[in-house]
Amino acid sequence: QAGAVLGEVYLWIAFRGSDCTSSGTFCVGSYTGNGTAGNAITSVGFQSDLVWVKKSVSTGGGALAPVWRSSAMGANESNFFEATNSTTTAITSLDATGFTLGVSTNANENTRTYWYAAFKSVNGFMDVGTYTGIAAKQVIDDQDDAGLNFSPSWVFVKNSNNATAQSAVFNT
Repeated sequence: QAGAVLGEVYLWIAFRGSDCTSSGTFCVGSYTGNGTAGNAITSVGFQSDLVWVKKSVSTGGGALAPVWRSSAMGANESNFFEATNSTTTAITSLDATGFTLGVSTNANENTRTYWYAAFKSVNGFMDVGTYTGIAAKQVIDDQDDAGLNFSPSWVFVKNSNNATAQSAVFNT
């Protein structure tokens, strides 16, 4: 990690098996932003159900919060991996072989490099969904989403406003 601070603790996540073909379920890649709405990234190879986008800090312009979009979100909606309101100008759609971008500098600043990870829902492995909060402990299961037919090992939950993002670990 370039620029790591001595004694500072860093957290990381690792994935393996990127396959950016029509039979893939996980794809990692990069693209160059063009700053215009409708910038289509077609290198994923499959219809994604979840896309994460992060601007490369090595291309200048400062660090920005990563954004993500799932197939369960409303039209044009993207969200952030931090306590920030959702946006309609980052990842505007998930398409047959990739995704389309809006004008947000978090996902599409002209001449800047971005990294993405795309995931396809896989029965028994990965799913996305929504639920309406009830202000109490809440179990999310196949009654909320027929596709969630497994007990997750990890769950990330984020609402569309600036409330804190949460993750939970299950089956450790």
